[in-house]
Amino acid sequence: MSVSSASLKSGTIIAMACVAMPAAYAQNVKLAEQNTDPNEIIVSARRVDESLQQVPVAVSAVSSAMLKDLNVRTPDQLNAVVPNVAMVQVGGSPIGNVAYIRGIGTGDPNAALDPPVATYIDGVYIGRMTAANLELADVQRIEVLRGPQGTLFGRNTTGGAISLVTRVPDPEFGFEQRVTIGERGEFISRSRVTTGDLGQSGLRATAVYLHRQRHGTLNSPTLPSDRDPGALSLDAFWTRIHGEWGSVTADYTFDLMNGDFMSNAYQIMVASDRFKNYFGRSESLGGAPLVMGADGRIKNLPVLESDPIDVRSLGHALTLNADLSDALSVKSISAYRKFHKLGVAPYGPDGLRGSTPTGVQDMLVYASRPNQYQHQFSQEVQLYGTSGDLSYIGGLYYFREKAREEGISRGTFLISDTLAAPFTSLTNFSVKSVAKAAFGQLTYRPSWADERLEMAGGLRYSHDRKVFQQTASTVRGGTASFDNVSYNFTASYRITPDVMLFGRVGTGYRAGGFNTRASAGADFTFKPEKANVYEIGIKSDFLDKAVRFNVTGFYTKYRDLQVNQFNGVTKDGTVGDILSAAAVYKGIETELTIRPVRGLTLYSNVGYTDARYDRIFFPNPATGFLENYADQAYFAYQPKWTVANGISYSQPLASVGTFQVRLDHSYTSRRYFAASPAAIAPWTPLISDPSHNVFNARVSLSDIPLTDRVKGDVALWGQNIFSEEYINNAIDFGSLGFAGGVYSEPARFGVDFTVRF
Repeated sequence: MSVSSASLKSGTIIAMACVAMPAAYAQNVKLAEQNTDPNEIIVSARRVDESLQQVPVAVSAVSSAMLKDLNVRTPDQLNAVVPNVAMVQVGGSPIGNVAYIRGIGTGDPNAALDPPVATYIDGVYIGRMTAANLELADVQRIEVLRGPQGTLFGRNTTGGAISLVTRVPDPEFGFEQRVTIGERGEFISRSRVTTGDLGQSGLRATAVYLHRQRHGTLNSPTLPSDRDPGALSLDAFWTRIHGEWGSVTADYTFDLMNGDFMSNAYQIMVASDRFKNYFGRSESLGGAPLVMGADGRIKNLPVLESDPIDVRSLGHALTLNADLSDALSVKSISAYRKFHKLGVAPYGPDGLRGSTPTGVQDMLVYASRPNQYQHQFSQEVQLYGTSGDLSYIGGLYYFREKAREEGISRGTFLISDTLAAPFTSLTNFSVKSVAKAAFGQLTYRPSWADERLEMAGGLRYSHDRKVFQQTASTVRGGTASFDNVSYNFTASYRITPDVMLFGRVGTGYRAGGFNTRASAGADFTFKPEKANVYEIGIKSDFLDKAVRFNVTGFYTKYRDLQVNQFNGVTKDGTVGDILSAAAVYKGIETELTIRPVRGLTLYSNVGYTDARYDRIFFPNPATGFLENYADQAYFAYQPKWTVANGISYSQPLASVGTFQVRLDHSYTSRRYFAASPAAIAPWTPLISDPSHNVFNARVSLSDIPLTDRVKGDVALWGQNIFSEEYINNAIDFGSLGFAGGVYSEPARFGVDFTVRF
């Protein structure tokens, strides 16, 4: 189900005239029970707690209540509500997140590459995008900061930042049990217990255990349902211990996730005549017939029988905060994280047979096993305080990481329509990274302006050093260091208590590094990516806060933009470039809220990004010489439009509970999955994702009084209720003769039960 540009514009106009509740509902713990005043939305976009409407930053936040209502279980689902955000699960890495904000991101999960959209959990940077799609076991809110974050969230953040903030343990004892039962064998159990204050010790704690399992999203006739593509079984544990002793607080958190995942189904959408002729003979040779699908999701697809992908992630963090005086505080964040991913990702159907120089045998189109191992340590110290009309924050940051990837790939090179040769290639490399930074920001709110005026300026000095060693498919290594000074300046003026204008000028930086997919003998280093951003916006509430309207316009210029370009497969493995491009991104984001009557909420969040290359070079197929294809190249994963609309109505029912019904809609315009222009890679537009609409629905009855102390909730929900078919990611395998992608999950329905006291 697609939508024309005319219907999109009319739908946007209607939505912007009658919608509400921006994707920015982040309540802090003390305000969690007071959801009546939208001015009390609390975020930490500047590393201190502030009201969302007071912060001159393009930030959206989604509260735990909103996450539950939207059935959001992992950060990659945030594109359903946050403007100018496009996220999908990493192919072959079930807890990986391909995150693009304002068109900037990377779809390559290579362990040697740093993501331009950074993910943080309680202020701790997660170094690998393949480990950034964590199960949301006990999240208070998720904040999404759009655009380069060069100063306070400065670790390689040229696209934006996703900040997960977990809940502080409640001061009173409590228990909650939630069970979800859904289609395709889905079962989720979430148990949460809070100790409350432990006597006079100053301590209290929370522990959460989560189990989730489901069958695959489509059927593989040769496998049991719990081994179908998309099947999973995981266990997650999270705990937070909070201590308060006068002016000193401490928080220790631990998270652990261990799961088995079957790779999502990759279906072939387009292929060369030679590919179709060769594998089309499979059935006559005793194999399975070739299954292709260019017109939509295939319901039955035989896939390679293999062990599940084994994923394990754990993290420790200790945050200490001390008030040295009424005007000066210090914070320390120490963290260690570890991650591994082991398993096979198949790209094509199973059971095919073909002729080889040694006779007829089973043939594998392509499959890879990119096992990844990573561990990291980080330490951050912040000093913040006030002095008269000035407030300030400064700090030091240290990050050390070791990432390793050991891969094996198998596939088929076609020799003719009737003959082919199987191949095997190996990949083995490691990268050691050390990042150091010093940062500071000074904010001035002059008393003579009755604190309506605010000006803030910040600087960050970053130093990155990387040591790279590769032993397969080629032997090479190197050491590189990068230095950068980023700045950020914002100014805001509050015209009325409820209307604020703001502007921003800033920069961002993403370290350079090493391209493990470069051909042997080619230059395998790439430069740092740098960005300059200009923003102007308004944050406003009207009609006694019944209407909220926030809008931000931006213009961002990138130098040495790191564009990942997959060039195909050779006998030595996958080959690709890190293209150094120059590009300009400009656009707008709006978040509009209307609460016309008590209990009724309408919202619409609209994002528009228009991007153009100034420079991006590809070899001309006819001459082999590099030429600038700026007017023809695509922007991978970047939709021009994102729209999220919704309506909800809640009504307390005497002695029964609170009834709520809601309908949510998201629209994403066309996306391409590679930068290469059609003149060079003609299949690029053929495997693009057309515009699509997704509708979700939920009906719930909450706060049902079961006993004097025990309450319950029940909810019926549906996701993608019209079973819209769209592509999440796609790859052109070039010399192997085929291209295809992974389709979205079809419609899914289920029920939630919750008991708590």
